[in-house]
Amino acid sequence: MPSQYPDYGPNLADWVRMVNSDFTVGNLEEYINMSEHTTELLNAQALETPQLSANCTTLSFSVPVSVDQTSVKQPGNYETWTTRLQCRLYSPLAVENVGTGPFPLIVWLRSGLVCGDLETEDATCRTMCALASCAVLNIGYRKAPEHPWPVPLEDTWDVLVWAAQYGAEYLNVDLINRGFILGGVSTGAMLTASLAIRARDKRLSPPLTGLIMRSPITIHPNIRSHSLPTPPPEESNRYMFYGSSVHDELFERYSVPREEQASALASPVLVPSVAGLPPTYIQLPMVSASYQEGRLFANRLLKEGKIAVKVDEYEGQIHNFWDLPRLKGAADATHDLIMGIRWLESETGALGWDSGIREEAVQNWLLKAKEGEGQEAWRKHKLCRRAGCTCAF
Repeated sequence: MPSQYPDYGPNLADWVRMVNSDFTVGNLEEYINMSEHTTELLNAQALETPQLSANCTTLSFSVPVSVDQTSVKQPGNYETWTTRLQCRLYSPLAVENVGTGPFPLIVWLRSGLVCGDLETEDATCRTMCALASCAVLNIGYRKAPEHPWPVPLEDTWDVLVWAAQYGAEYLNVDLINRGFILGGVSTGAMLTASLAIRARDKRLSPPLTGLIMRSPITIHPNIRSHSLPTPPPEESNRYMFYGSSVHDELFERYSVPREEQASALASPVLVPSVAGLPPTYIQLPMVSASYQEGRLFANRLLKEGKIAVKVDEYEGQIHNFWDLPRLKGAADATHDLIMGIRWLESETGALGWDSGIREEAVQNWLLKAKEGEGQEAWRKHKLCRRAGCTCAF
């Protein structure tokens, strides 16, 4: 029977040449090692790209979060919250047509749930800050299995509420007039959708003005197997970096109780109503296990919620392919992300950056990225932690 999932096409050969045919991810620990490897190389590339390293500044600080995630919280009574969560703020430097702020704010959530830290999405945060002229708040939420569900969700919610209350005072942002965007990648996009639903229901103030979802996972795998077509195990390594067993192990460590797996906080695509959610920008690699659920979420927003939605689909591309900048199309996906941020600003009437020198800067970055600027980092930094690794990064 022919597969219902498309082949990689010509990108498969590119990917195999880059990571070598023996680079397979058969368990969660290898996936975590691979993620750390690509993270370090992406960050090294960003730091060697002048347009990204010179146009934003960073500040690390901590935000109080609730330890007892089951108790009734009283946002604002932070003196009773003794646990502090590490965060990193990226702020645009004062250049022509950008000014000194206040800026729009993007709150950004990494993927992983069981792995990663503030470094995981450092390159993406720098890129959004430098090229979209937005402040970006990178949240280092606690991870499973030491901190299982709902801790990552509640950590990010606590910081989101903190940013809504104190962003104007401490972060040099204007959430009302410039924009208040929440976004993430993969399982970070899952958290994004769940938090947006909670923000709507709890009437977060100021409200979110936009969402960004890259390769969104929107349904718990135990529920997905009963709701959406699932590729057979022998194909699992063909549509993501890792197989279905790794995906299942990740969610096993996340430990969502069975009775909560179909809830909007674990499977946001199943929320009874999507009405009232903000405009949403979605990036969907078409050779990804999450493609169908991402497409379903976009369709629900558009058709049921009558919400403005912009979707960029990438034929023949694998899950999170933009993390492999030498892969054909990766730079275009990053460029699309910046244009997606601009689209969100235009949809909400936020006073974002104008055309002119900033748009020219984005186009210049895209041209240089395609020419290989910054990719020397991928040749000279041998940072893989896997013993005996011979990958071609």
